[in-house]
Amino acid sequence: MESQAVVSDSQEMDALNQLFQNQLLVNQVPQSVWGVLLSLSPNDYKTVLLERTKPTRSGNSSHTSSSPSRSTSKFGYFIGRHKSCDIRIQNLHISNRHCLIYRVESEGSDSEAQTGSSKVYLEDTSTNGTYVNGERVGRNASVELQDGDEIQLVRYQPAKDMAYFSDRFYVFQNLDLHRSEPCLFKQSYLLADQLGKGAFAQVRVAINRVTGERYAAKIIDRNRITQIEKRKKLDENFRVETSILSRVRHPGIVQVHGVFREADYMYLVLDLATDGELFDEI
Repeated sequence: MESQAVVSDSQEMDALNQLFQNQLLVNQVPQSVWGVLLSLSPNDYKTVLLERTKPTRSGNSSHTSSSPSRSTSKFGYFIGRHKSCDIRIQNLHISNRHCLIYRVESEGSDSEAQTGSSKVYLEDTSTNGTYVNGERVGRNASVELQDGDEIQLVRYQPAKDMAYFSDRFYVFQNLDLHRSEPCLFKQSYLLADQLGKGAFAQVRVAINRVTGERYAAKIIDRNRITQIEKRKKLDENFRVETSILSRVRHPGIVQVHGVFREADYMYLVLDLATDGELFDEI
C-alpha cells in the first residue's frame, strides 16, 4: 500500500521520488476505507481506519435519535473499555460500551454513491457522556459526523480528583471527501499549529490524515512573488534545497519526508522537532 511521498506537477522533480521515506497518502488507501479517527493524543490513543459499512434503503433518514439495530452494530465500531469493543480504551471514566460509530450507505447507482449519499453517525451509549465539538450527544441519541468533527469520550475534571489523562481523543476525517481534494498536499495532510513565519513562507504542524504521524510543513506562497524571473529563481532554489536535504541521512539532521508543488504553493514535509531551540542548549 505504501509508495513514495513525493508528489509533483513537474517532471524535473520526479528524480527525487526514490530519495524520500515512504508515506501512506490518501490516494493510496483502498476505496473501502471511508474514514479515519485521527488521534489528537498519539501517545495515548491510536489512529483508527474505518471501513465497515451498513447498507440501507435510499432515503432512509431514521438514524437520528434511536439506537441502531443489532445488524447495524455489526458494521460499526464500538469504543469502550469492554474486551469486545473494536477500539478499547482503558480509562475508568469511559463506559464498557461508550459509543458506536457507523456508516449508512444508500443503495443505488455508483454515481449516487459518489455524490455523498452515505452518512456517518455517532451514537452515545455511555453513562458519563460523549461530546462532539464540545456538545454532549446524549445517551442513546445519535449525531451525524462531519469531516473535522472532534470526538471527546470523557472530560478531564481535576476538581473531581481524577487522575490526569488526555481528554483530546479523535478528530474524524472523511476520506470520501478528501479523495476529491485537488491539492495533493491538503488531500493527505491536516494543517495544525503554526510554528513560524517569514516573508514568503510559514511552517506549520502537518498531520498525516491516514497514519496520524506529525510533521513540520514548510509552506511557500508562490503568489507573493509576482515577477516571473524571481518565481523561476524561487522554484529552482526550492528544487536544490529539497534535492540536498533528501540526500542527507543523519539522526541529528532534520529529514525530508516529501515535497509537493502545486500551482500556488510549494510544500516541504519535514521531521517535527519538538525539543526546542539548539541555541537554548548551548
